[in-house]
Amino acid sequence: MAPEVDLRVDRFDPERFPLTRARRKRRRSKVIPQTKTAQAFALAEWLHGDQYRKNSDEEALKIPYLTHLIDVMSLLIQVGASDEQLIAGLLHDALEDQPVTPDGQVTQMVISQMFGARVLELVEAATDGSAGESRNSNTWKSRKQAHLDEMSVHLKTDPQALLVPLADKLANGQAIVNDLHHVGPVVWDRFNATRDEVIWYYTSALAVFESAFGADHVLVGRLRRVVAAMTSQDQAK
Repeated sequence: MAPEVDLRVDRFDPERFPLTRARRKRRRSKVIPQTKTAQAFALAEWLHGDQYRKNSDEEALKIPYLTHLIDVMSLLIQVGASDEQLIAGLLHDALEDQPVTPDGQVTQMVISQMFGARVLELVEAATDGSAGESRNSNTWKSRKQAHLDEMSVHLKTDPQALLVPLADKLANGQAIVNDLHHVGPVVWDRFNATRDEVIWYYTSALAVFESAFGADHVLVGRLRRVVAAMTSQDQAK
């Protein structure tokens, strides 16, 4: 009979499960390490677990919002981002979408206490608008312009803080292009802005990222192609 499995990390004991000799030699610890990145993912799941992407109004087609956070972290891993940037990638929408945790804590304070001041700085650099600020068509343009202005400041003082926003814009932009390919211009109806305004924002952000990382940076190049595809695919429909 197979042993009863207790999946709690602090109770996991590899000795209870059969391992080959080679795997035993490679094993470094009897306890799965509680890395900061794992803690960040757990916090992200707690904050965003009930959210979905804007891809469809049909229940069966809704995509969990966590997929976007994972996409952003994946892009950051590909370019050798620091652990702090990876954590910020997982939490980059926390202040925007969940300024207060499910149990009533201030999310900003939770991030600072769990991961330190630098991670909080990186999350704030990726935050569009103020925590809890109204997000609708009346505030869209002013919020985006304010974020562009803030990124321009980081360009001069802390360009590495722009890597998470770059990965975020690339992940979101690619999702827009994919949806344009599948459903056409109706995609633009999901935004609190017009098609031209969205493309203006992505084009303006691209210019900031090119200045920060150079036109040859792999993520910058991919974002450039995504912005071009937004226009070409939309016009083709």
